[in-house]
Amino acid sequence: MNRRRINELPGRSGIREMMDLAATLENVIHLEIGEPDFPTPPHVVEAVQKALHGGNVKYTLSRGDAHLRDLIAEKLRQRNGIEGQPERIVVTIGGTSAVFAALLATVNGGDGVLIPDPGWPTFEVATLLARGRPLHYRLSPESGFQPDLDEIDRLAHDREPVAHQHAVGAGRFDVAQFLVGDAAPRVRAHRFEHVL
Repeated sequence: MNRRRINELPGRSGIREMMDLAATLENVIHLEIGEPDFPTPPHVVEAVQKALHGGNVKYTLSRGDAHLRDLIAEKLRQRNGIEGQPERIVVTIGGTSAVFAALLATVNGGDGVLIPDPGWPTFEVATLLARGRPLHYRLSPESGFQPDLDEIDRLAHDREPVAHQHAVGAGRFDVAQFLVGDAAPRVRAHRFEHVL
């Protein structure tokens, strides 16, 4: 990445600023990084211990262990009603790497990317690194943090193609699955090129 591209990125991480400020205060409840507020469930600890003792400590396929991808596909079918083939599932080490990988795979230079505001700061940085254009849309408590579909429609039609960071998925996908109330039927008529 050249110096010009680095200079185009936001200055300091908003999360870093919050963490630095929180370190100076007492009794802070952290909501900024998605750290669970509960211990790792015992069955997960046991499974990890079993894998370690069984010698399962080598690198796996870059897209994730085949058995794990099978289990994820089954979970998506049973719990979410989504038909996903294991060969199209990629396991990442966390949400940040998933967002970066998805944007790098789908955004062409200059593409608009719809980003909720408020939203996760990583969305904008990842969009800029993928050479996309952040297109922010407002979420408010008054609307139950549901997007204003007229605003989304304006942004999407004025600057297509658009990748939409509202939920993790792949390919052509119906955004209505992630909206509630009166918004869902309206959105079904509008499909985005990529929904991440």
